[in-house]
Amino acid sequence: MKPFGRALTDFPNLSPAERVLINNCRLGARTYFSSIRPKSRERDNFVRAEVLRFLALGGDEQAPVHEAGILISGAWIEGELSLEGVTVSISLSLRNCHFEQPLILRSAQFSGDLEFDNTYFPGIRGDGLTCMRDLFLRGGTASNDLVRLVGATVHGDFDLTGAKLRGIGQESLMLDGIDVKGSLHFGPHFVADGPIRLSAAHIGRRLDCRGATFKGSFTKGKPNRAVNMRGATIDGVLDVRGVRLEHVVLADASARFLEDDVDSWLADVVLNGFQYQGLAHDSPTDCISRLGWLHKQSPAHLGETEAARLFCPQPWQQLIRTLRAMGHKADAVEVGIAFEDQLRRIGKVGESPEGTGPLQRKLVRAVSASTHWIFGLLAGYGYKPMRLLIWMFAVWGVCALTYWGAARHSLMGPSNPAIFDKDAYAMCSSKSEVGSHNWYLCSMLKSEFPSFSPLAYSLDILLPVVNLRQEDNWTPIVPSPKGDVWSDATAWTTAHSIRLVIWFETIFGWIASLLLVATVSGFARRNE
Repeated sequence: MKPFGRALTDFPNLSPAERVLINNCRLGARTYFSSIRPKSRERDNFVRAEVLRFLALGGDEQAPVHEAGILISGAWIEGELSLEGVTVSISLSLRNCHFEQPLILRSAQFSGDLEFDNTYFPGIRGDGLTCMRDLFLRGGTASNDLVRLVGATVHGDFDLTGAKLRGIGQESLMLDGIDVKGSLHFGPHFVADGPIRLSAAHIGRRLDCRGATFKGSFTKGKPNRAVNMRGATIDGVLDVRGVRLEHVVLADASARFLEDDVDSWLADVVLNGFQYQGLAHDSPTDCISRLGWLHKQSPAHLGETEAARLFCPQPWQQLIRTLRAMGHKADAVEVGIAFEDQLRRIGKVGESPEGTGPLQRKLVRAVSASTHWIFGLLAGYGYKPMRLLIWMFAVWGVCALTYWGAARHSLMGPSNPAIFDKDAYAMCSSKSEVGSHNWYLCSMLKSEFPSFSPLAYSLDILLPVVNLRQEDNWTPIVPSPKGDVWSDATAWTTAHSIRLVIWFETIFGWIASLLLVATVSGFARRNE
């Protein structure tokens, strides 16, 4: 004796539609009740769920089912169709159908395709479903309750193109932990009026969201995540072209390639932990577009709220590595500089450990932020070592011009005081009674004494490890001190200014030289 529902004799009062369906299943032909989805139950279009279940399990000797499977169009499915825990060895294709109650597919196993096209469900419960081929919920398929396929396995593609899913006060689609060996297609005209969950999902090839619409919801005035892909793994491409994404979670997710456009991202995107090997060929790679993408993160993750500790550096670092690996090194440099600017702007530069006093904390932060800003100005935080050389050339040239002007105005002289006492050089002193000359242009100065060269003098001061003997032999002629601090402080002359320029160039030379060594070595490590 067979269990109830496994023999045709268990259904003595078959409807006309059921008789037609049983006959067509024997022939392997599609049963057409209507070319559109029915709006009500009629005598010639309704099929009881238990009869459909009987056929899905293979029928019996009196009602065999062809290997082509069950093919139905325009039916009204009466009652609850439960295929929980069963094995269905044929394909199931329902088009333009209407289910009165949720479809139960928990732990069911399908050897063939499972296709629902423009079919209405008041929800689907399919945790642990296994489909050995393709799964289709497409072409206008609609549900006004949760479609739940947690932990399901689809060995082919999962296609939701054109589906209209609505979750009333809850998620519209829950695919946590699903394993799709092929591609997952949301595609054009897909609409989810409620959050979608793909946490810890695995997509073997492509996750295609082109043209889809994802709408979140609000609970107590706060937005729920429209799409939550936390921890999802996509072995192929994550394609979000033509989509407007807001309140999306990609935390700890991974994809081989990201394919998007400038307008794909709206706001409140969680990118912390999202890893990708590259950007698809038609995705923007310029630094302006990609920085705009990073700034679509929530203010908290950008560190722009009071809780700056929530700042997430990983999305910036991931983008820098990806752009560099793709050969877009100039854009990677600009992103790196923007990252350092962001760190200083939100106060992450010069942070002190817990327990540090407020005064010390402010002092450390001020000093660190200042030196960090100078490092960025001079060397682009190590990303642009050539900028430091340009600064050094600029300082060298400006200071050399300053020293030349000082020498022309008799403000530079020999550093050896004994020379001033020799009568042979009386004509060279600007204070000489016989004439107003200067040491720079003095023809009486013997040739064995090194002549003053503004360019060499500036270079000698700028480079700490180079000795061109200019600094040893020439110095500004500064008036002698008056004897008290106030007089010395107020007796400022042009020669004092020249000496101040020398001090500045000396300090700048040491800083620039040390930064150059550190920057070049750090730049080499960045490109390893």
